[in-house]
Amino acid sequence: MQKLLVGFIITLAVVVLAGFVYIYIRSPKTSELATSTLFSADKVYEESEAVIELFEEADFAGMREQYCNEEIAQKMTDEAMEAAYDSLGGDWGNRVEISSKEGFEAKQSGKYYAMTQYKVKYENTELTYTLMFDTDMKLAGFSVEPKK
Repeated sequence: MQKLLVGFIITLAVVVLAGFVYIYIRSPKTSELATSTLFSADKVYEESEAVIELFEEADFAGMREQYCNEEIAQKMTDEAMEAAYDSLGGDWGNRVEISSKEGFEAKQSGKYYAMTQYKVKYENTELTYTLMFDTDMKLAGFSVEPKK
């Protein structure tokens, strides 16, 4: 009975350890964008701000044509983007300021991405933009959320 219990405990410990290793491998790893050897922080911030301006102008075709990789371009249809844009409320007013911006290099599933997060204040609201670029500087992720 004691051998069975010891065997069970060892097996359980191995399974738990393997689970932690698997989660660690699959989880994204991040580092400061300024220290990246794959991305120029200035270029990533410049491109991020250009994408934000296109979104503010509701130029979704321009976003797709200039910045999206194939996978995300298929998801960012005019209908999907208009629905997202409209869900953020009516009149935002003029942009007041970019209150904060952060940049990271992220590695997930063996691929590298540059991520930026912007908090932008408008006259009537505040939005948080999260953008992700692949190594070809094509948009691989984009989200906008109102202030909570």
